[in-house]
Amino acid sequence: MGYSRWSFVYIRIACLVLLALLFWAGLAGCSDGWRYVKQEELFFIDLGKMDRNINLFHDEGEPFNERSDIRMEDGLVWVLNRNANKIMTFTSYGDLVSLLYDPDENPVPVNFTDNDSEDLVSSRRAIPYQFNRIGWFALDSNRNILVEDQLPRDRWKKDDEMGVMLNRIILRFSSKGEPIDYLGQDGPRGMAFPYIYRMEITRNDEIVVVSRVPDRWLVYWFSPGGQHISTVEIPVYRLPMPEENLVPSLQDIFADPKMRRIYLKIDYYQRKLDDITGGVEGVDQVKSMIYWMDLEEGVYREGVEVPRNVVKEGDSLLDQTEQSYSYTLLGVPDTGLLLLMSEEPDGVVQLVLLRTDGKVIRRRYIEVPQEEVVFRRLHLGHSGILVGLFGYSNGAAVHWWRTDAMLPYRR
Repeated sequence: MGYSRWSFVYIRIACLVLLALLFWAGLAGCSDGWRYVKQEELFFIDLGKMDRNINLFHDEGEPFNERSDIRMEDGLVWVLNRNANKIMTFTSYGDLVSLLYDPDENPVPVNFTDNDSEDLVSSRRAIPYQFNRIGWFALDSNRNILVEDQLPRDRWKKDDEMGVMLNRIILRFSSKGEPIDYLGQDGPRGMAFPYIYRMEITRNDEIVVVSRVPDRWLVYWFSPGGQHISTVEIPVYRLPMPEENLVPSLQDIFADPKMRRIYLKIDYYQRKLDDITGGVEGVDQVKSMIYWMDLEEGVYREGVEVPRNVVKEGDSLLDQTEQSYSYTLLGVPDTGLLLLMSEEPDGVVQLVLLRTDGKVIRRRYIEVPQEEVVFRRLHLGHSGILVGLFGYSNGAAVHWWRTDAMLPYRR
């Protein structure tokens, strides 16, 4: 018995439909695998005051009240512990390989060499330095360490025009922990900074310091050698306005990793008026924008609107509601690319890789520890890898996420 030409057509269509169904079923079965970024807890740092411990509390029973910071580059992890005035360097397995510490606040480390030792057996190095009160830190491509420190009170100076105290400097150490010099507003051994909000080092080893005073933000840009290149002032009353009758709030500033450019994330609010009295009864966030500014010109360039993360919540279709979650800017992994995060319930965080033309390149999820966490610090490195420090009552855990896999190309 023969088959007509149309029979073969129907059979072919049926096969294509079956293949399509199998394809989509396969995607549905592995959706958790490709939507979640690979994550791993690298190691745990026990609470205490010895060389491989982290001190999260001033005294027994007092709550954590000082920040710590973290960096990861080339398989090494640096942890700054502000309460102990020290910076620890670990391998990715948690082995302590170097320590830069204040001897007044830390016991003498054991089984370490110092910079004057000729002992070639141990590669573990401990370097004492009289810090005052350290803050943020950063690393350049040669693993030189730059760390914020507060001056002793007798060296504070009042800036009457800004109405703030100038009392922060940036100490520079070699990769071996040897002191080099310090940076101020105008370069090496310059005038102290006001409050430092963030410090970054670009891939070209240029140094970027972001300060905050009551009526403005200040961005200081330095060469790799510390010479002052430019200072940009960003008055809070002259922020870009995409629409009328909005109240802007500058949330964050990040430096471009390659260009002399900064990115500003600004949230915009609208006053909500009472229908009867006409008075202001609250404010609603209506949009977020990210603008960028090239330092040579000092003017705002285009902006991109940050999307809202709208999640449907409810046990059934009948009682589902839409909940909107805002995004924060995690960092700038490359020129023209912005990595944002939005926290959803149950410790789930959505990541969005946004291009500056508004196109969403990737949308993925990570799980972030929340239960019993005292504090956390996240940092996006030049490699595109996200690393986190999570404090608990008994120590701190170091996690990493392979967010570099979200980039359209691997470096």
